Amino acid sequence: AVDAAPADAPAPAPAPAKKPSKKNWWKSLPASETDPISLEPLRALAKPPFEIDEDGHKMLFDGRVLAAYLVSSNVFSNPLTRRPLTAVICARLDAHLDAHKLGAASVARAYALRE
Repeated sequence: AVDAAPADAPAPAPAPAKKPSKKNWWKSLPASETDPISLEPLRALAKPPFEIDEDGHKMLFDGRVLAAYLVSSNVFSNPLTRRPLTAVICARLDAHLDAHKLGAASVARAYALRE
């Protein structure tokens, strides 16, 4: 026979609520949070978005789309604010692409070669 808990035994504690995974934090973004270039929802990305912080304003982009836009247009400015991007931001974007296996766009190299 299977031992049953006594009738006066306390009920088991409920399982703690699952916290959103830090690993996939962007998956919990609202559907209205879209990439400003492709207009696709950021939460649909397989890899985390790339962040540009300007004066405390954080802007999220699909890193692959941003890199393609910057290199193909040879315009190295934030698509939302038109503020010039720096070599450091371009290098961070290359590092983001590399870290998440999103391909090599050589944004920093294109930035250095711009006229």
